Amino acid sequence: RPVKQPSKQRVVEQANLHDVNPPDNYREIEILPQPHEIQNSHNKPFLRPNIVEGTYHNWDHYLDVQFRLLREDFMGPLRDGIHDYLQNINDRPDINVYKGVRVLTPICLFAGIGFLIQFD
Repeated sequence: RPVKQPSKQRVVEQANLHDVNPPDNYREIEILPQPHEIQNSHNKPFLRPNIVEGTYHNWDHYLDVQFRLLREDFMGPLRDGIHDYLQNINDRPDINVYKGVRVLTPICLFAGIGFLIQFD
C-alpha cells in the first residue's frame, strides 16, 4: 500500500503557518485544562505541525510547537469525550466516565504530583 504524500499546497500552508506569530505566549498557557477550553468543543487551539524536514526558527519556536502539540494530545480526547458525554453519545472506547469520584488531596510522587482520589 503506497504511502500518501501531502499535497504541495498542504506543505506550503503548513510552512506558512510557522511564519505566523502565535496568539499567545506558550509559557503563559495553563498546563491543566481550563473550563472554557473543555466546554467549547468547536474552539480549537492554535497548533502548528511538527517540522520533520527543515528547521525551526529558534528554540522558542521549537518549544512553542512541541508544547502546544503535546498539550493537545491529551486535551483533544478529553474535550471531545466530555462533549460526546454531554450529548449522550456513548460509543467512545477511549473515554471512561466514573461517577461518585472525589479528589481528596494532591500528593508528591517520584514522577511528579498526583492526586489521591476516592471512589464511592
